[in-house]
Amino acid sequence: MTTYDTIWEAFLTESETLNINLPTETERIKNTIHAAIKKYNVFMDTPLEKNATNEIVNVEGSTEELTDGELELLVLLLKYIFIQNKISLFITTYQPFAYDIGIKNFQVQLNTLKTQQSLIQEEIDQAHENLREYITSEEEY
Repeated sequence: MTTYDTIWEAFLTESETLNINLPTETERIKNTIHAAIKKYNVFMDTPLEKNATNEIVNVEGSTEELTDGELELLVLLLKYIFIQNKISLFITTYQPFAYDIGIKNFQVQLNTLKTQQSLIQEEIDQAHENLREYITSEEEY
């Protein structure tokens, strides 16, 4: 079983983002991990189970640690959630007042964020495909 701390540390290691943009409250971190687990379960035939009380995650029916591939996909989904939230915050905060406060490159900044989102989506698609191939090869043995 993989702990929430392990997942969060893997995310922090992989994300290379300013910590100022990330939640620091335990409850918000848990909620974000839960959201990533929900997205993961949409992708995969073998869903993840969470035990919010003990703060652990495992593949349904298993007591093993998440594999590197499973953890990688979960971390990428966390990254995607954060970039999605960043885009939403940027649009709702600056678009209505962009002209008034003198943001001349609003669209450029927005396009940059959307490009980041697309790149993360490509990584998710690749990690998903790799994990499916790994699971299929394990089932054949």
